Amino acid sequence: MALLHTKDPPMRRLLPLLFLSALALPSAATAATGDPLERRELATGIRLSVLTVADAPLQTFFAFVPTGLAHDDAGRAQWSHLLEHMAIRTTDPEGLTDGEIRFNGETGDGSLRFDVHAPPAQAPLAAAKLCAWLSAFEFDPEILATEQRKIAGELGATAPRGFGHKWATAAWAQVVRHGAREVTVQGDVDRATVEAVAAHADRVLHLGQAMAIYAAGPLSAEEVARLFDGQLASGGGLDSLANALGGNPRAAKQAPPAAGAAADRALDPALAPIPRDPATGLALGEHVASWDLPRPHVLEWYLLPDVTPVDRLTAATLAGVLGMTLAQDRKLQEAGIVALASSEISLPAGRVLLFSASLPDGVDPGATAAKARIAFRSAIEGLGKAPPFRSLDEVVALTRRELEGGLPDLAVLRRQMAGRPNAELIDAQVVLGLAHREWSMRLTLPQLSAAAKQLAAPALSDFVTLRLAAPAANVVLLRPRNG
Repeated sequence: MALLHTKDPPMRRLLPLLFLSALALPSAATAATGDPLERRELATGIRLSVLTVADAPLQTFFAFVPTGLAHDDAGRAQWSHLLEHMAIRTTDPEGLTDGEIRFNGETGDGSLRFDVHAPPAQAPLAAAKLCAWLSAFEFDPEILATEQRKIAGELGATAPRGFGHKWATAAWAQVVRHGAREVTVQGDVDRATVEAVAAHADRVLHLGQAMAIYAAGPLSAEEVARLFDGQLASGGGLDSLANALGGNPRAAKQAPPAAGAAADRALDPALAPIPRDPATGLALGEHVASWDLPRPHVLEWYLLPDVTPVDRLTAATLAGVLGMTLAQDRKLQEAGIVALASSEISLPAGRVLLFSASLPDGVDPGATAAKARIAFRSAIEGLGKAPPFRSLDEVVALTRRELEGGLPDLAVLRRQMAGRPNAELIDAQVVLGLAHREWSMRLTLPQLSAAAKQLAAPALSDFVTLRLAAPAANVVLLRPRNG
């Protein structure tokens, strides 16, 4: 239900074409089994899901790591993003290609993802790169400095234009999870050292972590499993492989103890931490914090249950409809407010339904934040009463169709896309859409389909009334440090 985000322009351009075309396509025969993917567990415990497509022109691997912008440690905003950059640079110091192999990384609210696309004959090398990134590394100071500048460039190219949602999530975590009143999403990255990033990598990128790998292409599930087991099963084999690639990893290890909430820098003593609720560990209520980006931003959030598959699917379903509603809100557009909704953050206290709005610069942030919050409330109260869905029954029906239809027929889709740019990525993008949905809810497609059968409009209505009532809202307003 949530939009996929990627920095890779070819993948981004393909998204609208792919999903508009897929809506009209018959499901592939693999859906008849109830699960279009073959599942394995690697020797390291990593979950493997494979879609074998004999005539696919590329072999693709996606790896998901359970750390994201909402999970960064105190005083380390955006370090999950920094780790994405640095991990890739251990094998490829420059660029996002190696001959015919293309690769990238993406850090979201709730996960870090690595992608590799390769001709089938080069699948072993593509897998080798992925294995190297999923291990703990020592990093080069010069590369760190280069990547710090690149991240600054990303923030400079996105935040002033109203696309600072990812960075706002990183700031939200510092306020809500760690009680910070002043957040430096770029400053925390600038202050990082190779020693500190290496220690962070040891804790986050260890092979005992609950990771998942998805594959799409000509290789069978058995071939993919052998490929990764052979490279991940022993630390010595991983060292030899990565050294051959030009990397410098240490052997795979168990995660060291977390550093807790201690930061590498001390907050201004005058900025006492925001009190946090003892039951949830979160700063509930309404708070104002400063940050080091140029536009103000408001985040309204609701803590939801995250116990059952139906809980998770309900949150994702509502977030998808609310996001579409906000995207069509002309009042927000006229006010220069860019807003979205998501439910990809899972914390020990529950799942978070998050509204995020980038506010225009040069206007009173309090006034524009109020406009955004009125739009959020209007979207909630309009669920099932206004376009794009005029009833919650329609919402339930669409959710069931999406989850019970299986994958589109890739052969038909490939013929429809023939001759268009990046058509060779169709198989990968279809699997990425499924992988993103499964990973964000930690449920397989059959489990999601079973949960969809339990969805009902009256239950959704009761959920909205109980969980999304106005008094349940929590708010963080981010003001530019000098604004």
